[in-house]
Amino acid sequence: YTNDNLAEAVAEADVVINILPLTPETTGLFNLSLFKQFKPGAIFVNVGRGESVVTADLLTALDQELLSFAALDVFEEEPLPAESSVYTHSKILVTPHIAGFMDDYLGTLRPIIEENLQAFIDREELPVSEVDLDRKY
Repeated sequence: YTNDNLAEAVAEADVVINILPLTPETTGLFNLSLFKQFKPGAIFVNVGRGESVVTADLLTALDQELLSFAALDVFEEEPLPAESSVYTHSKILVTPHIAGFMDDYLGTLRPIIEENLQAFIDREELPVSEVDLDRKY
């Protein structure tokens, strides 16, 4: 699916997981207009970028039962204000911007970090996880 037929995709999905990077095209992409296109009772998960979701629209979609539940690891405003109703909404799970847990987090990431750091020091192309600044991710 592309942005042109995103409404078609969300209309069929039981769960929509947003892992998009933040670009001009994705900022505010998940708004009330799109939430109204979701399959009734769908679950929305955001582990991508917080600013791709209009929080007020997500709350409205949940309150109007357009969605049944949301799980959020990132937020439109970070840090999320202590008084945010996102924390107390009965249909939202908030996680602490970690997306998930790994048994050996440092053991898994250390080789990637070391390899990238050495390539940077040697002024070589980064072998793993290089960000394309033109694409914004």
